[in-house]
Amino acid sequence: MPENVDFKDLNIIEVSILVKILKGEKNLASIGRNLDLTLQGVRYYVNSMRKKKYLADLSVTPQGYEFLTKSLETLKGFLSSSSDLLYSMHDWEIICDEEVHEGDTVYLYMKDGYLHGSGNVKTEATGIVNGDSGIGERALIHDIRGIIDVKFGKVSILIIKNISYENPVKYIDEVTEILKKDTGKNIQVFLLGEGIFSIFYKFDHFEQFAPLQSGFDAATRGLDALVICSEEAFNLNFEEFTLLKEKHTGIKTELHFL
Repeated sequence: MPENVDFKDLNIIEVSILVKILKGEKNLASIGRNLDLTLQGVRYYVNSMRKKKYLADLSVTPQGYEFLTKSLETLKGFLSSSSDLLYSMHDWEIICDEEVHEGDTVYLYMKDGYLHGSGNVKTEATGIVNGDSGIGERALIHDIRGIIDVKFGKVSILIIKNISYENPVKYIDEVTEILKKDTGKNIQVFLLGEGIFSIFYKFDHFEQFAPLQSGFDAATRGLDALVICSEEAFNLNFEEFTLLKEKHTGIKTELHFL
């Protein structure tokens, strides 16, 4: 077994099959369907890895763990360098904290859901400015280096059960109290469904469209999101909510009921 696995020697299919087996998948036909391989093709790779001592029956051996670890490290390094190259080739937008000029290096950080550039706030991520821009103005940057620190927000779903339109003030007061408890936080509020809109339509700072998608987008930008909905609306949109949770695994979600 070589000390390192070169990218040119990396067999993605072998790695994929090992990962599947490591996760407990033992059905070769199922592995084949997931990887778009024939059963005969899966058997070929499994037999090959048995000869290399990466597998014993359908269990990953110590040599297999070593191969998989080094292969994933190689793949991760390749993807990381490729991402850096992709980012450096494209211009990004920032909001300037100070006046900037062509060729200036700025430090990058997130604030209120938007990417800012500063010469004074030191961070690990930097970019080079294209052109001149003033304080609070938009600038384009290139040659982005480092990782932009984004602390994900959370998505809270507030489900109002048994909506009664005889006393909407009750719900308005309770939501207002909930928001007061989070004073100081930048919370984005979204309305899901006609029933909820009919109660909160006068709150023009509450967003109405694509609420679940927008809520998760806000959380990826570091903001907390509150999605208010009726039980009926949540049930209708539960599949979308589940898919968004699976897509954004780093974002915490909470369910609350009134």
